[in-house]
Amino acid sequence: MTQRGTTPMFRARWHILLSTLIVASALARPAHAQEALRVTDLDGRVSPALAARVRVLTDSAGAARLPVSPLVDKALEGASKHAPDERIVAAVQSVLSSLRVARAALGPGASDPELVAGMVVLRAGVPSDALADARRRLPHRSLAVPLSVLGSLVAAGVPATAAENAVVAQAARSDDAAMLAFGRNVERSIASGVSPTMAASDVPTSLHGAGAPGGATPRPKP
Repeated sequence: MTQRGTTPMFRARWHILLSTLIVASALARPAHAQEALRVTDLDGRVSPALAARVRVLTDSAGAARLPVSPLVDKALEGASKHAPDERIVAAVQSVLSSLRVARAALGPGASDPELVAGMVVLRAGVPSDALADARRRLPHRSLAVPLSVLGSLVAAGVPATAAENAVVAQAARSDDAAMLAFGRNVERSIASGVSPTMAASDVPTSLHGAGAPGGATPRPKP
């Protein structure tokens, strides 16, 4: 049976997400006022009744210092597909739940890009323990891009534990650009016929970054 992560559509969606996270990780953490403006995107695009229900959830996210954009995006996605309100609300609640789990795993100082990456990785099937372990092993590095690469490797068929070990080892000595190159190289190796586990474990030393000391990119301040 074809694995969910290996389908072309899923891989394409993951690369779109990865591009979004790259941009997000390069920006300062948005102010809560700016995040609140995202909620106004619902106006005129969903029914007033649905907008009110989604706002209850975004208010809860804001009170917990969680990003609200993923909730708004999920609601708009459901509306664009003409999904019933109940299903949209359930999907938004699921996103909020995943953000809470990501916060618990990554710690109170996690940035919005890290939380978004963590949320998506969790929803791809990576256990929360992997996020907590990555934070423990990389306490001073932004995990936004490493986590997104972790998700892409799992989507490509690499077992979660092997993917985490490979990503953490690479992130400890690489900047974000090198991390992305690493992810692309692993995917190319898999496409050429190398087993996913072997492809992820073959970390080339030429990919070491030269950014911050030790090749690590400093975590953005919350």
